[in-house]
Amino acid sequence: MEENRVKDLTFLTGLDNLEVLFLSGNRIEQLVEVQKLESLSNLRELSVVNNSVSRKLLHRPLIVFRQPNIEILDGIPVTPEERMKADLYFSDQPQMQQQTIMGSMDNMLPGIGTMRGGMHNDMPSPRLTQQHSQLFQQQSTASNGRNRQYPGVFKKQHRP
Repeated sequence: MEENRVKDLTFLTGLDNLEVLFLSGNRIEQLVEVQKLESLSNLRELSVVNNSVSRKLLHRPLIVFRQPNIEILDGIPVTPEERMKADLYFSDQPQMQQQTIMGSMDNMLPGIGTMRGGMHNDMPSPRLTQQHSQLFQQQSTASNGRNRQYPGVFKKQHRP
């Protein structure tokens, strides 16, 4: 289905056995269109590169969250860590907020949008549980205080 000027994905909803779908180079603009693929429970590989929707803020984590069987998205394998992060971000938010997020992201491009206080004004901040925060802290910082992501940077030591 590549490069066919497709805008609406409604016609794909009945293809229950579809496993691989390449929609590159079409005219898919709205995340709501990608949401129509949720009924394709056997879909394991999807590509939406070279569509406006692929430049939307959080398009990849949203697809990973909404399509639990996706293994490869836009030619890149979905890692367990990526799936966990998408689940953490979207699972704590009620369904109504998720729909609001999808609607607000449809008009945003990464790095472009109305900013207020450092956050996109329509985007709720992710809520992490204490367990998730501890897991994140364990993954990002080694026991000797070095930051794994930035090896030359040390955690600030708090002195009593």
